Amino acid sequence: MTGRFFQIDRRSWRKACDVGLNAAVAYLVLATGTGGDNRTTSWSANAIEQRTGVSRSRAYASIRVLQETGLIQFKRGDSRPQHFLTPADKVAGIGGHAHPEWIWLPNTLVNGAASETPPVERLRRLGDIRPLKLLVELYHEQLLADNGGLHWRLIRQNFQREKVSEAGHYTFWSFVEGTDALWWDGPFESFRTGKTSENGRDLGSEDVWAALQAIRDSGLVECVPHLVEADSDEAEIIHPCPIDIGIDVEQRLGAAVRVFTEALAGSMTQSIIGLGEDVIAVNAAFPNVEMVGIYRLHYRPQTRGTAAWFAQSSMWEDWIGGYHKLTADPKAASPLVRSPNLQYQGISKEIKGVQRA
Repeated sequence: MTGRFFQIDRRSWRKACDVGLNAAVAYLVLATGTGGDNRTTSWSANAIEQRTGVSRSRAYASIRVLQETGLIQFKRGDSRPQHFLTPADKVAGIGGHAHPEWIWLPNTLVNGAASETPPVERLRRLGDIRPLKLLVELYHEQLLADNGGLHWRLIRQNFQREKVSEAGHYTFWSFVEGTDALWWDGPFESFRTGKTSENGRDLGSEDVWAALQAIRDSGLVECVPHLVEADSDEAEIIHPCPIDIGIDVEQRLGAAVRVFTEALAGSMTQSIIGLGEDVIAVNAAFPNVEMVGIYRLHYRPQTRGTAAWFAQSSMWEDWIGGYHKLTADPKAASPLVRSPNLQYQGISKEIKGVQRA
């Protein structure tokens, strides 16, 4: 494609994965080379060989298999061969509705960034289709602007919460890192066996966590702590709250709220912080606040959704400025204000008017 992202139908992707690892890799490479119709590609075996460790002969064999299954169609056979990615509802064994189930993917998954080994090639070398299949399907679930990544009720890192004290409009909570958890929905459902082990866990648990660990070890996903209103499907993110992970503005915001917490609490939290616990002052308007680690895919397609998420950085900058003002005069800390349309207006009167992107 001429842009920095491409798209594939989730149903076609699953079909390609059913065929085999090399076929799935070939399908991604061919899709990366599609034009504005997201269907026609001039990339062929040469492109597969250049971007992966798949040899020319195996690349040709993978293309033939994709043709035989109907996932792609041969269009032109001169010095610049062309193929057409068949709509999923026209592929034998898929059928169904004509509306595509698009997955938006960054070109860097296949091409790599700078001189690095492309992510698809890193996962191909594992010789296991499951991490690659899962990675691509996770892109279907990610909503950066709304959820900061993958929704915390799909997968997350847990934090144990304990109330420490109160001061004015603020409650002091300690958050201690816990284990990760996931729900058997979306891309994880295919790992579920329906059979349980002696400890009551589904027998597919080990496989799904192994696939996730492979993705993580390859540097393709990170887990960024966020404060959220509550542990529910309806709750919203309050703001990111990391220490040493996430983008720069998120890390500075995490530092700002912790400095404000210490200024507001004085010496009260020193003994707790000394024990290694993370204490955060949260406005009492959020009695059910939770800290959750939100999984976020490292490479992001340059879509409007990604742009909307980056636009939120201006809001995070305003939160940082507000926390800095409150740190200078913690006794002036005022409640978080909401507008009638439920969009946040800031953490203090000084920054009232800031809205979520």
